[in-house]
Amino acid sequence: MAALMMIALPLSAAMKPIWGRGATVFEKECPPEHPACTLAYVPSPNKKLSITIHLKDDALTLQLNNGAKTFDLFLNSHVDEEHWVDTEVLWSPDSSAFSLTGNPNGYTNETRLYRITATGPELVNMGVVMREMGSTYPPCVGMTHPNVDFCNSIRDGSGYNYATFAWTGAHTAVLMAEVVPTGNYGKYLGQIRGYEFDVATGEIVRVMDAKELQRRWQYRMAWKLQIPEKP
Repeated sequence: MAALMMIALPLSAAMKPIWGRGATVFEKECPPEHPACTLAYVPSPNKKLSITIHLKDDALTLQLNNGAKTFDLFLNSHVDEEHWVDTEVLWSPDSSAFSLTGNPNGYTNETRLYRITATGPELVNMGVVMREMGSTYPPCVGMTHPNVDFCNSIRDGSGYNYATFAWTGAHTAVLMAEVVPTGNYGKYLGQIRGYEFDVATGEIVRVMDAKELQRRWQYRMAWKLQIPEKP
């Protein structure tokens, strides 16, 4: 395994974060001469855990090692990794959780949060964040001929952009949420909110508009947040 890591790690190490400063980035791609490889190795802040990302035959596996046992998480069943171009891994400060944020294309992104349990990584339900975003900026408002089926399918906020770019406190994720900036989302396209979300309790700690999000968290973002125009 060490030889595979030597091949793949320079690729991830050379990539700059897209969303969160300090995040580890990997691409779903092995060198042409290697059908299987290790894409990233990410130790936890307390050095007691580690995440290793493996790719074999187009299947991604995340391995969580706690020093005594290794847990496998098959990412293809958790995230749309078939279409994620780049993915960031970001640990919580207390090493009890981590995030994966991926970029399917040039204008959308998705995030997944995982809590560390005795039986391995557990996907955290972000529904409360998505519903808050969807109710604040409902889809398809102001459209003359909306796609009703599409609008109903994303009314809970699940079809919007989300990125985890930082953590605060012990295990509170800081997220950017955005209405996808395309015309089929209606008058609120491109609108942004920020959330501080406690993965231990599943509760929103703070909701921020775009200006407050920029003021409080720009220094932790790997990109320059642009304040959208009012709809």
